[in-house]
Amino acid sequence: MRGFDAVETAAYVNSRMTRAGIPNQTIIPRDLIDEIHIRTQGIPRLINAVCDNLLLTAFAMETRVCTLEMLDEVSGDMRLEYPEERPLRSTAALPERLVRRF
Repeated sequence: MRGFDAVETAAYVNSRMTRAGIPNQTIIPRDLIDEIHIRTQGIPRLINAVCDNLLLTAFAMETRVCTLEMLDEVSGDMRLEYPEERPLRSTAALPERLVRRF
């Protein structure tokens, strides 16, 4: 069994948001969904968990848009390991605790 590809991940997140009553959602921007795909390797169970934590974080911070910083925090809390090369920025911008050491 394989995880979703990037297009399937975006469709999945948007479908789940529509089912939750938020059609045409803008809470989790597309570039952030692409990053979620990379960090979760397209695994639906992990996508659900990350998005749930992102939405809780946005609620706690009283904002209607999730950010990469929020995703960094959620990823760290969940101890997700993901490839070092990511489309949004280099690992130099990551908090020290999120950069894997070899």
